[in-house]
Order: sequence, then structure tokens, then C-alpha cells
Amino acid sequence: MSANHKVAPMLFRAIQSGDVDTLRQALEQLRTIAAVDEMLHDAQKHASSPAWKAPDLVNETYGELGLTALHLACKAYAVRHSAGQAQAAGVFDAMVQALLDAGACPYLPIGRRLTPRFNPVSGRCELSVVDAGRTIAEECGRHQPPALRAWHAAHPSVVTGHDLLQKHSSTLRRETEQAAMSQPEGDWMADCAEAA
Repeated sequence: MSANHKVAPMLFRAIQSGDVDTLRQALEQLRTIAAVDEMLHDAQKHASSPAWKAPDLVNETYGELGLTALHLACKAYAVRHSAGQAQAAGVFDAMVQALLDAGACPYLPIGRRLTPRFNPVSGRCELSVVDAGRTIAEECGRHQPPALRAWHAAHPSVVTGHDLLQKHSSTLRRETEQAAMSQPEGDWMADCAEAA
């Protein structure tokens, strides 16, 4: 897959459609893309890095806030639920379930920001965390989707999400390095609309 190939906007459009089947089709396309990447890597093994990992497409982030499709679906559920739109909220809850089933990580933060700082010990400029961001639970408050609450109940051993966050840290690092180092605070739902 080329470095500039972005699939997060494809997932965002599927979520914004309000149709669970459209999202499931998009997730199936991601599985196909990942399978093709795996085949290409195997075919070119002699020229590739031994540290290569299959791309984590369902957790790909978009924009400087590091939004994922799961962030968008959870926030859309929270907005509909708080507005008393139970039927619309149920659709987004089903989308959250589909994303979790596809391997979406509920621990990736929204709005995590890094800045370059000189490390006198290593003598290099390194990225330091300026803002750790907010979790989905912090962003949605008491309006978390039932599918997300059920996922947390089914995974009680993952207290802090450290293992899952480590698994997806390469995605965070890559996206953060490509993004600008800071962005004024704003409505991240507006950023999602730009992806469509």
C-alpha cells in the first residue's frame, strides 16, 4: 500500500451514510486491501524490512486530532442518544459493534499531540507528548454505545488498554509525525465532515 493511500475517509463516509451495510462493505474492502498488501509483501520478501507488519487499516487515523472510524461512530451515537433519537443511535451502535468486531481499538486517544524537543541525553530531537488526548469514554461521557460497554465488560483483563494501545502505537506514531505539531482546539466532528 502506498504511504499516501488513506482508507479512514472511506470508513468515515460509510459511517456518515447512516447505513450499517455500507460500513460492513467498507470493512470488507479493508480486509481485501490488507490481504493484497500481505501477498505483495510475501512476493517481495527479499527486498522488504524484516520488521514489516501488515497495515492496521481499521485503526487508521485521520487529521491532526487522530480520529478513527470508531471515534466517529461512538461520537455519532452519543450525539443521537443525547438528542433522544433512539433509532438513529441504534444504527450507530451497530456500526460500533461492526468496527469492534473488525479489530478497532477503543483506547486510541482523540487529540493526542506531540512536539519535537531536544533530548540532551541522546543528543537528538525527539517527539514528546504535549497533550495525551481524550479517550472515547471521556469524549462521550455517559452516552457510550452499549456495544462499547459490552466490549469493555467482555475484556476485564484489559484494565488500561496498554497492550492494545501498544499494538496500535505504530499507527499513532506515523499519523502524528505526518500531522502538524499542533492544532487549535475545535469541533472534531467538523474535521470528520471534511473527510467525506
